[in-house]
Amino acid sequence: MMRVVAPGLVSDRTDWAPLASVLGGLVVAEAGVALVAGAGSGVGWARLLDLFVVTNAAIGLSLALAGWLIAHYRPRNAVGWTLLAGGCCWAFTASGIAVLAWAGGPELEGSWWRLLATVTNAAWPWGLTVFLPLAIALFPDGRLPSRRWRPLLPVLLFGGAWLVATAVLDPLGGLTAEVGVRGYPDTEGLPRPDWVAGVASVAVLLGWLGALAALVQRYRCGSEAVKRQLLWLLLAVVVVFTAFLTGAVLDLQSLLVGVLPILLIPAGIVVGVLRHDLLDVRLLVARSLLVLSLTVVVAAGYLGLTAALQSTLRGP
Repeated sequence: MMRVVAPGLVSDRTDWAPLASVLGGLVVAEAGVALVAGAGSGVGWARLLDLFVVTNAAIGLSLALAGWLIAHYRPRNAVGWTLLAGGCCWAFTASGIAVLAWAGGPELEGSWWRLLATVTNAAWPWGLTVFLPLAIALFPDGRLPSRRWRPLLPVLLFGGAWLVATAVLDPLGGLTAEVGVRGYPDTEGLPRPDWVAGVASVAVLLGWLGALAALVQRYRCGSEAVKRQLLWLLLAVVVVFTAFLTGAVLDLQSLLVGVLPILLIPAGIVVGVLRHDLLDVRLLVARSLLVLSLTVVVAAGYLGLTAALQSTLRGP
């Protein structure tokens, strides 16, 4: 059933819509647990950043909010549900690490704590390698461009499963080992060939390249409305890349340029699905590309000038 809920926004809510609120609430609860347990652990803000508690919680919340908005108003669009699943994975890792640090870290004993550590180590790779690239490949209508793109699904699943195995079987104990709790199985001291991590990297890269290629194909064959939707996501990617480039050149170790820009990607997906006609996105993309070009020129000049000055000061 279709109904208008706001100017320019049409809802096709079904009986599945309340499930979106349940999943969204779950991610909020996970992030809340991460915040409370992290604050109570006494490890400090800097340490929580090093443990990726803050970043995982922020990414999880952003994906969940974007997923909830889409799944609530477009429950038949798989993009929303995929983003919600990714948010659950990232936020669970944040809450798991925070809880283990708060509960006592190295002093913890018992199978339940080790089981929590195992799930914590295994959760975030699914968000990175499966759910987020899948959401991008399904954007904006929740379907792959055509049946020829179905092989992308096993590629994403293989990359996710391999990275999960790499994280769980890490001889160093994975992320939770940083707070003194190793998950199952205990692989401490076991050798891990370099090719294992190499296969994981290649599988993840192929999955992401496939998702981006699906976007390119959709843009080439899409209608004007579809192209406008895709441009919102492109706008977010351009801003993120500009922020990352600026941070790398100026060596800025800050959430403002290192993590927070990533949150624009789910925002671009939401606008592209629900309100792609909000503004003249072509003008925004053009100006963003101009800013990016100027940033690249300034960065190149800065690096060149720095290298020249260093060479001069060192002398012959």
